Amino acid sequence: LPFEGEGNGPPASGAEGMAGGMEPDGLVLLGTHAMLPWDDSYASFCRRVCGLLAGHFDAQRLRALSLAEAEDRYHQLFMQALDGIILGRPSGEILAANPAACRILGYTEEELVAGGRALVQDPEDPRWTEGLTRRSDTGAFVGELHWLHKEGHRVPCEVTSRIFIAPSGERRSTVVLRDVSQRLLLESQLAEAQKLEVVGRIAGGLAHDFNNLLAVIDLQADLLAEELQERPGPLADL
Repeated sequence: LPFEGEGNGPPASGAEGMAGGMEPDGLVLLGTHAMLPWDDSYASFCRRVCGLLAGHFDAQRLRALSLAEAEDRYHQLFMQALDGIILGRPSGEILAANPAACRILGYTEEELVAGGRALVQDPEDPRWTEGLTRRSDTGAFVGELHWLHKEGHRVPCEVTSRIFIAPSGERRSTVVLRDVSQRLLLESQLAEAQKLEVVGRIAGGLAHDFNNLLAVIDLQADLLAEELQERPGPLADL
């Protein structure tokens, strides 16, 4: 497509079109009516039919390319994201987990899919109950929760979760995890440094006040020593 045809016969075949240096995307085979003469009107009609088919073909091809590009873009976003991303169902099933989520929690994607949310939910963190209830009521949750690492320790994470309806009509959920262990450690170190700074300021203030007292005592001692030296008698020798 497209093709050209002249004369009293049907339009030229795709092979003739390729001979001109253009490789067609497809071929259209037309069966002309034996009782109708091949004239300009018949040829124009056939060209219009082929033009419509070509336009439809191009639209479908562009749509397929757009879908493939979109799928590749979102696949790369899912795989390359630095934050953990978990796709699942509100009931707690895990359908997929990206490499960042696996790294944060220490499990492979297959282990997370097999174990579900119960595998990584910290039962001792009461915020889980509140967070799941809020997400169920409003469809979304933003907060901080403790997750269980495969090695047994807790991982504090900032969590953004939302429930949505998939094209199939099924309710799905997305969970985005961001490990904040390093941030909490830095905040703890900063708080400790601030405490030490306050203690240092208090100690410096006390030392300054004590020095003032010592200066007064030293001055009074000097005055007393001069007064004793001026008095006659045994005390003058002190």
